[in-house]
Amino acid sequence: MLTTYITKLKNHFARLFYIQLIMSIYSMIIVVFWGIPFSPLSFIGNILFSPVITVFLGLCTLLFFTELCFIPNTYIIYLLEILSSWWIYILQFGSTNAYNITFAKPSYLLVITIAYATFFIIIQPINYKQKNIYLLSILGLSFWLMAQPKTSQPLIIDIPCARGSLHIIKNRDGLIVVDSGYLGRYPSASSYVEHTLLPTIRMHYGTELIDHIILLQPSQNLFQAIEKLLQLTTIKHLYIPIWKAKEINHKISYNFAKMRERAQHKKCIIHRLSKTDYPIVFCKNGTLVLKNLEKELTASDFSYEAYALVGTIDNQSFTFYPAKYTNQDSK
Repeated sequence: MLTTYITKLKNHFARLFYIQLIMSIYSMIIVVFWGIPFSPLSFIGNILFSPVITVFLGLCTLLFFTELCFIPNTYIIYLLEILSSWWIYILQFGSTNAYNITFAKPSYLLVITIAYATFFIIIQPINYKQKNIYLLSILGLSFWLMAQPKTSQPLIIDIPCARGSLHIIKNRDGLIVVDSGYLGRYPSASSYVEHTLLPTIRMHYGTELIDHIILLQPSQNLFQAIEKLLQLTTIKHLYIPIWKAKEINHKISYNFAKMRERAQHKKCIIHRLSKTDYPIVFCKNGTLVLKNLEKELTASDFSYEAYALVGTIDNQSFTFYPAKYTNQDSK
């Protein structure tokens, strides 16, 4: 009697493990493809939140087919963003970002191969133990293939942002984000960094660690966005010009104080720019300098000195100016 019960219990857990392996493989390739971090804890989470995963996969499927058929899908994207945000929050609840794994966006061929290989194992007339071994092998091989470094990425990519662009500089030594002054123009800048900036960085580079973030134009919304970014990922160095208030603005002071507090908690070093040129230590085969343009820029109730990022990395030269200084950002 006891032996029979133990055997049934083993079979039950073998089937449960088998189901979770399938869900983990398919959910992994989908979340990675959409620039969402993958957590090893999701294997356990699949058992607890399988209804959520089912809804997520269903929304992704609807989004895919509506894109193919040119059917309006604004509400589907909105629901997917809400569900993704909630999912990320649950994965991070009670833990840290250190448990998350990020991969660059895989090729369509790799995604299709993993999906069909998994389906092929599912339809085989073999026992759960053998299927689990094969599925574990597929999962491990998928991790290894997606972790391979991408060699074809350009040194600099631009992400559209409020009629301008954020500039991402990435080589083997690290990653830099440069905002010429467009991020602060977004009324919902915090949502932008969570749903556009970070997913784009993950999809292109397979990381969410930012070594340097350079803000050439301070603003109230900008500080809110950077505080949100500090909650979601790690930033090592933050550069921003010192501003001079024409009149007391409690909102910008409050938002900056909150951002600074978050930065101190996350051990992010804030560099305040004033008067002189400021060199940035980034890599051996390049030079980066925040150059003082000897000009004062003005906002509605404060002013600040204009700085431009001038650099050469891997024999590629570039210069990024503040949006208020010139409309011709050059690379």
